[in-house]
Amino acid sequence: MKLEAALAEISTIGVNVMQELVSVTIMEKITEKRPALMERLLGDIDTLKNPFLLIAKLRQIANHDQVKKIKDGGHSTALATSTSNKKRPYVSCKGGKHNPDAPHDESRCWTLHPELRNTNKKAANYATTTAQSRDAADGQAEQYAYNTSCTSSGKESVILDSGASQHMFNSLKYFVDSEPTVIYIVTGSGRENASLMATRKGTARLMMRDNTIITLTDSLYVPNLATNLVSFAQLIKEKADIVAESGMMMITLNGCHTVCVDTSKNLFELVGLKTEHHTALTVTTRTENVFNKWHKRMGHASAARVQAAIDENIPKSMTTCDTCQRGKMTKLPFKGYFNPAEKSMDIIHGDLVGPISPATNGGARYFLTLVDQHTGFININLLAEKADATKAIVEYRTYFEKQTGNPIKKIVTDGGGEFCNKVLGDILKEAGIQHNVSPPYTPQHNGIAERANRTIIEMTRCLMLQANMAAKWWGEAVVTAASTTNCLPSLAKSRASPLQLLLKIKPNPHALRPFGCRAWALKPKVNREEKFDSIAWDGTFVGYTNDMSSYRIFRHVDQKIIHTRQVQFDESVFPHCKALCKSLGVAPRREDDSLPIFQSDSILPYDEEEQVDSSHNLPEEQQGENSQEPSSEELPSGRRWVYVQDFQPEKHIESNINAQNIIQGGRTRRQACFMTSIIDPKSHNMAMSSPERQHWIEAELKEVNNMRKHQVWIERLRVPADRPIASTWAYRRKLGPDNQVVEYKARICAQGFRQTYGVNFELKYAPTGKAASLRLLLSFAVNSSLQIHQLDVRSAFLTCPLQDTVTLLPPQGYRCPNGTVFELRKAIYGLKQALLVWYKRLSEFLETIGFRASTSDPCVFSRPELQGKPATWIYAHVDDLVIISSDPLVLKTEFEHEFNIKYLGAAEFLLGMNINRTATGLHVHQMQYIERKLIEYGLDQSPPASCPLNPKGHLKKATEAERCELVNLGINYRAIVGSLNYLSVLTRPDISHAVSVLSQHLEAPGIQHLRAAEQVFRYLSGTKQVGLVFTKAPSLAISAYVDSDWGNCPDTRRSATGFVILTGDQVLSWKATRQATVSLSSTEAEYKALSDLGREITWLTNLISELSLNYSPSNIPVNVDNQGAIDLARSEISQNGFRTKHMDIRLHFVRELITSKLIKLRYVRTDRNCADFLTKPTGRATIRRSLSAINVTAPETSASRLRTQSNPACQIISPVTDLAVKRSRGNTSYLARQDATGNQSARERPQASLPTGSRGKTKASKESRRHSS
Repeated sequence: MKLEAALAEISTIGVNVMQELVSVTIMEKITEKRPALMERLLGDIDTLKNPFLLIAKLRQIANHDQVKKIKDGGHSTALATSTSNKKRPYVSCKGGKHNPDAPHDESRCWTLHPELRNTNKKAANYATTTAQSRDAADGQAEQYAYNTSCTSSGKESVILDSGASQHMFNSLKYFVDSEPTVIYIVTGSGRENASLMATRKGTARLMMRDNTIITLTDSLYVPNLATNLVSFAQLIKEKADIVAESGMMMITLNGCHTVCVDTSKNLFELVGLKTEHHTALTVTTRTENVFNKWHKRMGHASAARVQAAIDENIPKSMTTCDTCQRGKMTKLPFKGYFNPAEKSMDIIHGDLVGPISPATNGGARYFLTLVDQHTGFININLLAEKADATKAIVEYRTYFEKQTGNPIKKIVTDGGGEFCNKVLGDILKEAGIQHNVSPPYTPQHNGIAERANRTIIEMTRCLMLQANMAAKWWGEAVVTAASTTNCLPSLAKSRASPLQLLLKIKPNPHALRPFGCRAWALKPKVNREEKFDSIAWDGTFVGYTNDMSSYRIFRHVDQKIIHTRQVQFDESVFPHCKALCKSLGVAPRREDDSLPIFQSDSILPYDEEEQVDSSHNLPEEQQGENSQEPSSEELPSGRRWVYVQDFQPEKHIESNINAQNIIQGGRTRRQACFMTSIIDPKSHNMAMSSPERQHWIEAELKEVNNMRKHQVWIERLRVPADRPIASTWAYRRKLGPDNQVVEYKARICAQGFRQTYGVNFELKYAPTGKAASLRLLLSFAVNSSLQIHQLDVRSAFLTCPLQDTVTLLPPQGYRCPNGTVFELRKAIYGLKQALLVWYKRLSEFLETIGFRASTSDPCVFSRPELQGKPATWIYAHVDDLVIISSDPLVLKTEFEHEFNIKYLGAAEFLLGMNINRTATGLHVHQMQYIERKLIEYGLDQSPPASCPLNPKGHLKKATEAERCELVNLGINYRAIVGSLNYLSVLTRPDISHAVSVLSQHLEAPGIQHLRAAEQVFRYLSGTKQVGLVFTKAPSLAISAYVDSDWGNCPDTRRSATGFVILTGDQVLSWKATRQATVSLSSTEAEYKALSDLGREITWLTNLISELSLNYSPSNIPVNVDNQGAIDLARSEISQNGFRTKHMDIRLHFVRELITSKLIKLRYVRTDRNCADFLTKPTGRATIRRSLSAINVTAPETSASRLRTQSNPACQIISPVTDLAVKRSRGNTSYLARQDATGNQSARERPQASLPTGSRGKTKASKESRRHSS
């Protein structure tokens, strides 16, 4: 001990001493008297290099030799490194002075420090141990320990003892598992101490302040030990790394966990331990495990109910259950009073819960709770609609009145329409049943039903959390919860169960099993194909049958629920996630997912009492011939549609789709893996647990350093006046044109939705550039032979000073003192005013260098040729700038003086659009975006469709059944339509009408709308490269086409508007929308469309004038296919008659445009109207004809088209010529293969491309005649 203290003190004062030299000196002294030790030590080179390890090794050898002498019958003495049996003389301190030969130093001398005398008496049991394994002959072993003094350590302290060979603790709170043992402790004097005996042996854990956990195996529990001991020898045995320097000793376990030891007081005390942390690490004994097992079996019932249900002598108390805390925590209950019921069925309390999302596999979204007040028996019915409650109540009354012989006298419910309706009222009145309705907003008056609901919901939530089941399985859990509750004793009713009180049947608690646990069901012999096949099916326990005669097992191999009594369970394993989710490559259900609901039959009475033997089989007397073939409920095949919402989709669904119509495929795993790779993390924890963790860490560090560089905030302590808003991390993989990750981005974002108007923001609106403005500039650049370059302003928001006072909470993972807030000096992402302050910053800078913002589009800036600088135009989309100029590098130099920019040179990839340069101009498309979305939605190998929508049908409002079917799929319909809308606005006018129709059903979509959206994607899969083509045109004259479809909406009878504006042969603007009001005639519908086009032309001509572009914005020809609308607009006499007075304002607006010679109307046949495809679903021939006029084509066909095109109108080449019609091998989405009746639509089947022969011409001529008529 003295030598160790001296070495530690030398390290503390900073003196460097060669450790090998110290070890050699020790070896020379020891081996003078015991040469044999040299051979024992030379085999361990690492020990010889470290004097601390060498001392510990020598002490271990001495302890081993001394123990051997004691067991051989020798006299015990103090365990020391010396091997001599000669008793050492006792040396004491006298005369008020410290004796240097005394076995203690001055700091622990009682003569110099009398106050330590009492303290050391309490610590007299401080001991270090040398443990021996239990003797095989007598079942006991002895432990030997020093009888030392401790002055600075308390009972909670943990001391590192270099003389110990085993860890010892004085409290079970350090243990996570242990087993009984009897090990006597022998003190340093060699005498057994009756008060020191180890009673348990197991694994102990120490929690540090940084939440790391140190695990120590083979630890002893010694109740009367004064101080906890950690064995130095055991640490060496476990190959721990030990380094001593600067008064501290650092011990590294398993290469990752580091423990600090304070050596300044000559006692090696572990520092950095949490003082109140071991509650969660409390030892779990066998008795406690028994209680937890019953607690899980009984649906996480209370301790009192568990104790009352079984006769075994188990503890009445229980440790805190994490599942119960997460599933049952509630506010304090209210107290109510109800008149007592004399017998069962006298008073029934009812309540309805729902709607609950997602719906069950059977389509149920509600459950009805009916409670017998006298017995407490709970009956659950799962309902698809509220209206089904009446039928369920009638069936409940018929069944239970027959079973009990008691009629229902009173029903207590709330005032919901499912209870207070004429049908149920007449039934109750005819039966003489009193119906009590609780007042509105007073659930206390129906407290029994409300409390039953709470019991069922809490137990269901616990069962789902325990089993980690997907949300759709909540139905099975609800039924299981009700069955379990009815079998548990009612503490308020003579401790009998509701089942026993109502039906006189005593339940058997030994038949209960934990919901969701692993199960093996015995295969009947008829199902065993080979002699040595497995004789059991692997499955998951999902409930009981109605009569509790058998178990319901979800069989993994074929996705069926079977009923069987030949079953065994592993109640400690809950395999549902591994079995059903891991195979898909998607994550298990998160804890914050919605509670699931499932369809099941109503609870029926139980036929007979059951007993279960130790093998977990149901009684043999109940196993008849019928038990050889388990009954099954087949779940339909897993869907191939893999739209991913906020939660991960389940593989197994139930629906009424015929499984024979579903073509099986093998791409689900790859699709899911692709989704895992392209979905950005949604939280800091998700990023830190992802395979790309290091990339996200680097991105976070880069963001924090960037914030500090720009002095975005000031860190300070929070004051009462602060109203900080939360912050979060936003992660994104920036993809290049080839869909490869080019950069990992992490941004600290403010949760701006928590901002308060007038407190931390005032104005927030900021303009964004219009897509038509960008197309106009691209067309102008091509025709004027100007360069198109792109630059990105780095950290744009971080350069903008804030005028408002905003405080921010630190993001997750940011290390700072508690109570720290960020006072923002600059804008950051997420603030409501961030876009506005950046726009002001950008526009002010551009004004200083001679630019002027357009009034028509404030995000378009222009600068005329000035002082040797070329004329320049800028299109700004937040911090991405497109530069149109003959010399863009001039502007680059000006920007570099003000901002940190990333100059990208010639524009190639902008806002998700690929800009490809051809020999004649530009081709702008979104092929990579389409491919990414096709893979994301699992449609990349689906057969292409010939048109976006079915031309023979119209999408109608979804029925309730169709909405439920879509809800059951868990698909984000809004996200799908949003992806399509992004395409239709930028580069794909051919899907604009389809997107307009799909957008009309965002509030209540159904399965038919999802099928239609999938057809649009399948159309895009065959037209990936189709896009806008900009070439030099002989004339830059502007023209337009407009059309309407009168009353084409089947739900509202509103008309559709469509128009397209061209310059030369290039498309500038288009629109497809439903009109805001109903039109009374086709002329009125056409006139409304004409007025919408007039507004767009007015805006576009104003923009052209402001930007000084070389266009001719006057007498723009507008092509209309309705002669009545043309005559009405050209009429010089006001016709404010009965038929037109309600459209007078529109009438005068269009006439004013004609009078000012901004537009001129001309008639065009319907089959020549380029806007026809924007107002109605059209077939392939019509799309080909319409699109061939507006220069939207694939790159391989654009050049030839442009050379042969004689009409200056723009052209869109039909994408059907490029369709890949080869059917994929069973890998399509099931929605792509079925129409509304479950059969494959003939129009949607893949077809070979039609050549431009008689067949195509015939079909085109037929459609032309139809439109002309």
